[in-house]
Amino acid sequence: MFNVAARNLWQKKTRSGLAVSGLIIGVVAIILLVSMTAGLKAYVEDIASQMNGIMIMEKDSVDQTLSYLDEDYGREMERVEGVRAAIPEIWGIVSEIEGESPKPEATYYGFAYLLGIDPAKEMLREGGFFGVDVAKGRGITTVDKKAAIIGQVIADAYKKSLGSTIEVEGEKLKVVGILGESDLMGSAIITTMDVVRDASDFPAGKVSDFMVMVRPGQDENQVAKHIEFQIEDVDAYTASETLDEFSEMTATIDLFFYVVSVIAILIGGVGIINTMLMSVMERMKEFGVLRSMGWTSDDVLRLVITESVLLGVSGGIIGCVGGLSLISAINLVMPFPLVASNELLIAALIFSLILGVFGGTYPAWKASKLDPIQAMRGGE
Repeated sequence: MFNVAARNLWQKKTRSGLAVSGLIIGVVAIILLVSMTAGLKAYVEDIASQMNGIMIMEKDSVDQTLSYLDEDYGREMERVEGVRAAIPEIWGIVSEIEGESPKPEATYYGFAYLLGIDPAKEMLREGGFFGVDVAKGRGITTVDKKAAIIGQVIADAYKKSLGSTIEVEGEKLKVVGILGESDLMGSAIITTMDVVRDASDFPAGKVSDFMVMVRPGQDENQVAKHIEFQIEDVDAYTASETLDEFSEMTATIDLFFYVVSVIAILIGGVGIINTMLMSVMERMKEFGVLRSMGWTSDDVLRLVITESVLLGVSGGIIGCVGGLSLISAINLVMPFPLVASNELLIAALIFSLILGVFGGTYPAWKASKLDPIQAMRGGE
């Protein structure tokens, strides 16, 4: 039965290809769209899980590199109940290391980061830089003028060690520390805020964000609400709130993507129904001959459904392979990786199989009900 069904489809390659193409597009769409939100969620969860303290940025800023806050806000924050320290930071994206664009292997999802700190405030930081401490060497002190702590990825890519010099944005900095293993901070270069301002023309009197350390026993989420209430034009982010809010947002986006993708796949299913109906009408004489040779109506029913299932499964498999190939290509340029889970691929295949079954059910039923004599006469 399988061989007969496969041969019938192969004899009508163009029609079969057109029927499958609509399903392929739908499967590729659902894999790409859902993988995008899954990858973004994993990216945000990775960063948020490494947060130590409350991150304060300019209201409605997308990230630290696009945030500009008055440096004086730090003193205001430290007067908020529950705040132990407000540590200023300046973030930037590195455009040049050793006179050239950053090496791909030295970046985190395509970027290397420059972090400017206030050495006098750093002794108040808890948990290191996004969860990672200096593994080799030391931190930057108030007497350091052109010093840097670099991530392990940067150190490996440029073969830097303690005491060596690294040129960043035209500034030659002495490596005094190397961070421990980390994804985000592995591609970071940490120096003083003055150096970052000079290297990137960051506005005087401004910082990108503050990392707020809370007093022992204080609830971070509650302190964050107090900061937003008492200081205008800032957003306060804690790890738990960031993950909760982002999960809600991605759930809504996922629902929209699923609806759009399901519609696309259903259109592909309609194509299968249309193809199978046309195939049944063209092959009435063939069905009549088969019936006269002893085939039962159930045999004809199974044949047509098998052909339809083959179309559905083929569309699902090709769609999954195409989706994964596109994801691999897109991940080369995306700032975060798209993530296609096994569950997503299995669901796409099962949905394609179901569409194949339902797409062929009516045409199969119609074929099985043909009168053998009339069928051999071409339905006359």
